[in-house]
Amino acid sequence: MLNHWVAGATPVMRLHVMEPTEGRSVSMTHDEAVTPRQRFTLASDDLPAHLDDRARLAAWQDRFVEHSCKLDISPAADRRFSLRCDLARFQEIGAIRFEGTVDRFERPSHYAAIDGSDDLILCLNQGGSATSFTQSGRDATLRSGAVLLATNTMGGRMRAQSDNPWSSLFVPRQRIGALVANVDDRLMKPLDAGVAPVRFLGRYLDLLFAPDDLQDEPALLAHIGTTITDLIALAFGAGREASELARMRGLRAARALEILRCIGAGFTRPSFGPAEVARAMGLSPRYVNELMQETGVSFADRVMELRLQKARTLLAAPPRAAMRVSDVAYACGFNEVSYFNRCFRRRFGASPTQMRGS
Repeated sequence: MLNHWVAGATPVMRLHVMEPTEGRSVSMTHDEAVTPRQRFTLASDDLPAHLDDRARLAAWQDRFVEHSCKLDISPAADRRFSLRCDLARFQEIGAIRFEGTVDRFERPSHYAAIDGSDDLILCLNQGGSATSFTQSGRDATLRSGAVLLATNTMGGRMRAQSDNPWSSLFVPRQRIGALVANVDDRLMKPLDAGVAPVRFLGRYLDLLFAPDDLQDEPALLAHIGTTITDLIALAFGAGREASELARMRGLRAARALEILRCIGAGFTRPSFGPAEVARAMGLSPRYVNELMQETGVSFADRVMELRLQKARTLLAAPPRAAMRVSDVAYACGFNEVSYFNRCFRRRFGASPTQMRGS
């Protein structure tokens, strides 16, 4: 299994950074929240174009060792070698995602011994076909969306169809062990996506590799590590008291994230509101509003801000592509043009007409 940069080591160099900070050294500490500079990508597409497949594979593995750890990979025999690895880090937890034309990843035990990490690894199959894992003589098959826990103290092997993406989270053993008794008994026992915490874990992993969605959400960023730990504990059998605590913390934060995503997808509909989100999530409108209040910005204020920002973007279009103010208002979810004008002026200090082309 894997762990080096994701466990806290500072990257020696970077092949492709997910923000405009090329050439800058980055040092990360355990108490930092997720930011773009705590993510980077190793992609075979960034390798020199003149290399053949064997040279591309060797170059990719060399760069992966510099960033993470030693790993044996086997590309599909009938495909051109292509592999992307995204890595992210926040607080004490690391995340890694693979996708490409590779059908076997293997980390022998003597590779794992070099790292000296006792982290637990949550493996998630994010592809459409089954993935197999082997560790310490135990085999497990993960269907699409399923997860399992493994340990970073031992080697392991993963086999999957090419282009079947999979991800892993690296969490300190003591964080999970504090909530789940006899956690070693849960290793290599898959859980399917039908378990609610497992579904939320998959969505949180997507969040880790697209952190820009939460740049303006410090209340959620500050608790991502705790939320991940709570969701893992809930999925794998936290004790009664720990389970109650995890539900209060982990599921509330996970649901708050789901509400934010619903708002982002539906704010342009004039009828959009807490009741619609509540029905979709099986919650009460009051609970939806409470969760948004806990993030520091109410549901209504979030919807209004998104509508006004979209309106400003549309009004800034070149004159030839400009929409009428009334059309902009309706496209952004407003029922009345006069109300739109008042809200827009209050927010930006200028009327929609004055904002045209700015």
